[in-house]
Amino acid sequence: MAISMIGEKVKLLRMDMGLTLDKLAKFASVSKSYIWDIENGKVPRPSAENVFAIANALMVDTEFLINDDYKLNGDDEAKIFTKKYLSLSEDKRKSINDLINLWSTK
Repeated sequence: MAISMIGEKVKLLRMDMGLTLDKLAKFASVSKSYIWDIENGKVPRPSAENVFAIANALMVDTEFLINDDYKLNGDDEAKIFTKKYLSLSEDKRKSINDLINLWSTK
């Protein structure tokens, strides 16, 4: 896989999840500058350990980041949704729960 593809996937997932560089770096236990470098294709050979940590922080399989042919599956999408949901305020989570309850009664 091209390094820039890893970076593009990391950036798209990070932004889709509403994470800042700082938050993703904290979740993955790497530096903010390392995440920026990954996203911008500046890391020639990211270590397996760091790719694994970033994938875990983004709640996807490492394979998704390193394999161009890998597609997100339902479990990956559910993990991403859960992470987004948990990052919302209590009021917004309650609103989502109310909507789900409304839809499930019809």
